Amino acid sequence: MGTFTLKGKIISKDQLPLKDLKIEAYDDDPLLNPHDLLGETTTDSHGLYRIDFDESKFKEFFEVLEGTPDVYILLKDNQGNKILTTKVMQTKKEIEYHIRIADNIPNPNAIDIYSGNARRMISMLNEVGSIMGIENRIDLDILNKGDPPEEVREKLQNFVNGYEERKNNFNHFSVILSTLVDSFFEELHIGNIGYDGPQVPRQPRREAYNQVITWPRQEEFKWA
Repeated sequence: MGTFTLKGKIISKDQLPLKDLKIEAYDDDPLLNPHDLLGETTTDSHGLYRIDFDESKFKEFFEVLEGTPDVYILLKDNQGNKILTTKVMQTKKEIEYHIRIADNIPNPNAIDIYSGNARRMISMLNEVGSIMGIENRIDLDILNKGDPPEEVREKLQNFVNGYEERKNNFNHFSVILSTLVDSFFEELHIGNIGYDGPQVPRQPRREAYNQVITWPRQEEFKWA
């Protein structure tokens, strides 16, 4: 029978280990037998925890075809109050959840740091177009005023000869991208959405959140 392991470390916002927090692990399977309890434990004096379980914890009468559990863990304080629930994640033999309890105070009026990311990307692309023009002028100066070796001269001339085509293609791409942001993306509010990471909310300064790192790797995890 297959065995599985969930383990990790819980620390404070100051990276101090948190002792006696309760960890409950569940298998999320709403179509069959939802929320099978896979195991529970508490963190030790180093903030470490470990839960081992086998297939009998999540494979029941109608679940014989289920391969590996879709796991999430529930973290509670020593008073039984829920602190956080992780996202559901399919696990194989072992997975680590390393959690930092941020204890941040959200500011509903904070600036949305990700707003306008799509437009910033377009601005950066425009800078690329400017760099292309500068490079072309430098190449022309070398060809007209310099005396490069013949091999270098040939390469520079080929680059200069293809400049107008590259410039037109680049401008065409920029227009298409700007149109998408101005119309379709804006309707879906995609134009204002930026990277939000695996454990950071859409507006991190406006919402309370904790840092959850899943670590399905062989090397040891270390907080920076």
